[in-house]
Amino acid sequence: MTLPDGQLYHYDVEISKIGVERQKDPKKLGIKSKYRCLNTKVNRAIVARLVKPRGGIFDGAIPAFDGRKSMYFRTKLPQDSYEVTVPFEEDGTSKDYSVAIQFVSVLSMSAISKVYKGGSREGALAVLQAIHCILKHGPAMTYTPVGRSFFKKPEMRMVPELGGGKEVWFGFTPTVHLCQWKPMLNLNVTATTFYKTGPLINFIGEVLGNDKDYVNRLGGKALDIWKIKKLNGILRNNKVRVTHLSFKPKPKVLAVTTSPASNIEFKDEEGRPTTVAAYFKKKYKPLRYPNLPCIQCGTKEKPKYFPVEVCEIPENFHCKTKLSGQETSQMIKMTAIPPAERFQKIDRDIRALTANESSVASSFGINIDVKPLELEGRVLDPPQIVFQRNMIWPKDGQWDLRSSRFLHPASVDKWAVLSFSRRLTVDLLDRFLRKFQDVATKLGMVVERRGEVYIFKEEDVLGTVLKRMAASFKFLLIILNPMNDNHDAIKLICERDLGLATQCCMEKNVFNVVEKMLQQPLPALLVNLCHKVNAKCGGDANTISKRPAIFEEPVIILGADVNHPAPGRSNHPSYAALVGSLDSWPSKYHASVRIQRTSANSNEREIIKDLKGMVKEALRAFYRKTQQKPRKIIFYRDGVSEGQFAEVLNHELPALRQACKELEDGYTPAIVFILVQKRHSTRFMPKRQQDGVGRFNNVPPGTTVDREVTHPKDFDFFLCSHAGIQGHEPGPLTGTTMCCTMTWAFRRTSCRG
Repeated sequence: MTLPDGQLYHYDVEISKIGVERQKDPKKLGIKSKYRCLNTKVNRAIVARLVKPRGGIFDGAIPAFDGRKSMYFRTKLPQDSYEVTVPFEEDGTSKDYSVAIQFVSVLSMSAISKVYKGGSREGALAVLQAIHCILKHGPAMTYTPVGRSFFKKPEMRMVPELGGGKEVWFGFTPTVHLCQWKPMLNLNVTATTFYKTGPLINFIGEVLGNDKDYVNRLGGKALDIWKIKKLNGILRNNKVRVTHLSFKPKPKVLAVTTSPASNIEFKDEEGRPTTVAAYFKKKYKPLRYPNLPCIQCGTKEKPKYFPVEVCEIPENFHCKTKLSGQETSQMIKMTAIPPAERFQKIDRDIRALTANESSVASSFGINIDVKPLELEGRVLDPPQIVFQRNMIWPKDGQWDLRSSRFLHPASVDKWAVLSFSRRLTVDLLDRFLRKFQDVATKLGMVVERRGEVYIFKEEDVLGTVLKRMAASFKFLLIILNPMNDNHDAIKLICERDLGLATQCCMEKNVFNVVEKMLQQPLPALLVNLCHKVNAKCGGDANTISKRPAIFEEPVIILGADVNHPAPGRSNHPSYAALVGSLDSWPSKYHASVRIQRTSANSNEREIIKDLKGMVKEALRAFYRKTQQKPRKIIFYRDGVSEGQFAEVLNHELPALRQACKELEDGYTPAIVFILVQKRHSTRFMPKRQQDGVGRFNNVPPGTTVDREVTHPKDFDFFLCSHAGIQGHEPGPLTGTTMCCTMTWAFRRTSCRG
């Protein structure tokens, strides 16, 4: 892409709804007040109204607006500040909005070129933010924005459904990066889930029973408290459309009531007590489902109740709740596409993005070349893998374990099976377990005769069952039922409270083994299961024949990340985790976990608060195991976006150094601090299809790119570390080395060949 010379002009925008102040003081009744509008869709529509008239405050100039606070112009407006009132119709009623615009600063486009000449990057970040706003302005008016991405509902006959009232929409994510020689536009296709538009009755049926006729099958029964809690988790603080009124408002949901419409009482217009069901029978028509709850809107002091049968799910209702394991699996299958098809979709989306150039991007002098970039990468040689009896050279990221045994096979003793399946008989489970033991033995593991096979009953209490089994066994193999996913609760109780090792296996995988794989000598599914069990019971599957030169001296490898609560759960804490290698293989790791308060500041929430204490724990564990102090620390930090690099580095690198200093005066090991990103939009495809590997012709595992699309100053790279087995490879890892105090050649690491 090419950028213009000159300046951009940055303005701050505040859009407020003008309403009547609700006051208990009679003297203040009727006073108008302003409430800041947080709806970006409404904000964009209001700004679009200001753009249209010639001779208005913009006088035909086209702004780029981020929907919240920032607006950019190619030319400066005549005044530094404006305040205007704009009438706008929302949900069938006309409202007045106040728009206040204030000049902030001049952004020089030369800040970008200064980075390439060795200058500071501070001014460039502000310019990049403005360019992002300019490029996203057009799509934001015609697509549905979610985060940094834009989505559009597929045609009705093509909408993939996940069940539970959810459907999959496809979109794209555009980002601009400073690359080796010039700024470039990066665009990738993406997908997310939305809730289906339609009657709330049907939606309730699909959410609670995966069937829109579920409500009819209730036969007049009310919903229990757990079902209402599930509906509240989806609907609270979102909008529904009310259909029995002529103007069809879309009020925000305060709650789904725990009582049915036939029991909710209030006073009607004449002050007489009545129920919601009786009111609707008198004023409109009798309710078909008086046994169902109502949607409570308004305020807690002045609630408004709408029966669910007169409500609808509106358009563009994004699903913010975490998908179940089964839904995630379905989503992966629906979105897994070969590289060639992905690049076709990218080509279509980038042309849609640039179609608005005549009105937005081109007015700012930005030109985009829609052709994908061709560049050279290289494939790192795979290491030779050592097993107990032999060595294997991987091919295309895969290897065959036939006639191989684990390097250090584990012993599995005092173990039992806990099944949550309702469909697996004792005979089927026995056949599966005999095959599991057979495969484990062929891989060198010593598997003692299993203990009991316990079938979990509906009346059982999970914690009680697990506590009883932990008293007699050291390891549990657990069969999960997809309709009642207890995975998280099991891991929490067993690993945090009981210190009991577990391995979960889905019910469908047991059926697959019994029905299709009993005659296979080493079914891949059971080999993978044994890999996990072997590691959890203290074994090592393999190592590499020639260790990298960095392990000639004691080296500890640390990896750290912060896991945040799902959207809508801001009262839940974040979890910081760190693992540290314990030897020079390295295959065993010490783990540390901390709970930390979730910060509202996006930069602060990503920082690991007690990194110093966690690193000290890892270094002590390494010393206990090896009787050596690491002379080098390689620290891989995951989950940090590009805008948070500096904040995280400035806090966490000193914490690393302080941890070393507090362990021993004068202890100053060399440190490499590498920020690793998985959730980015860069994708690669072989130029020639015959150069691809696997069913989908992906780039070969080990493909490394460290030029053209990398940063002009930072030491970064892209690494496609493994084969893409479902569609396009899931995206290369990108590593950015933010600090390196080692004197050895960094090219010896796996990052660069």
